[in-house]
Amino acid sequence: MIKRILEESDLKAPDFRKLIEQLTFLEVDYLLMLANLSDSHFISVVLEEDTAEGRIPIGYGSFPFYPTLEGITGVLEDMVIHRDYRDRELGGMVYDELERILTDRGSKDKACQAWLTSNPNRKVARGLYQGRGYDLFPNEKLFVKKLGGRLITLRPTDNVGFRELCDTSEEALGNLFQVTGKLLELDQFGSLVFNPRFPHLTIMDGKKMVGFGSVPCYYSLVKGVSAVMDNVFLDDNYFSRELMRELYLQLEIKARLRGARQALAVMEEREAERIGLADLGYKLSPTGVFRKQFYHP
Repeated sequence: MIKRILEESDLKAPDFRKLIEQLTFLEVDYLLMLANLSDSHFISVVLEEDTAEGRIPIGYGSFPFYPTLEGITGVLEDMVIHRDYRDRELGGMVYDELERILTDRGSKDKACQAWLTSNPNRKVARGLYQGRGYDLFPNEKLFVKKLGGRLITLRPTDNVGFRELCDTSEEALGNLFQVTGKLLELDQFGSLVFNPRFPHLTIMDGKKMVGFGSVPCYYSLVKGVSAVMDNVFLDDNYFSRELMRELYLQLEIKARLRGARQALAVMEEREAERIGLADLGYKLSPTGVFRKQFYHP
């Protein structure tokens, strides 16, 4: 078996496209995939075997990742093994190569965590993830794993307008700590807020920060560009469903401008009910993630 990074020439190969047809019945936008192939935040691996007819692809997997307040986060989205080669534990071989590449990076780019969703009926796949150190969320559909990068810890949280954060002084970020309950390093966050991959908004009452939200995006072959409604917070003294709704809608605008086809929210059902996520058009998917589809003509 040969494991290697997916290359541009693979996208035009009939055998590779036949393999992808086993992953999804949807039409794949290979031009969009080509645009993301050279992206340093998109890792993809192909597994090949030598046959009498030549070398053929028998497996594929991708691991896009994006910045969050907690650190670099990876998402296992697309993985497929050719139907004639299943039940040989080849999925684990593809996954191990993806994780090796994801974690074998410089200290600033090293992923701190990864997550994925898996239907409870997919017992073989779920066994693979749990055997590789993933912890199962209470909803029994979401898996999370710490990968060794820096993971920021949590602490208890102690005339409004929306804007991007441009002041990264200690005084300004002190308000962010109050709102989000995150312990952040100034140099780390200072570079993060100016990262184009980290679209975000703060809610200000005068000079006081009372809310924060970010919406990083990532690419997958099947779903295209997805936006993650990440680190969305409101000061308890300012909390209302109306203000939370406006924050989500403003973040969704940023996601749409980046070509996102859907928005994802990862949270417990009771938290989703508290903020009124259903009223915003999010539905709980079979994989345990709240999802909102965007209209694309």
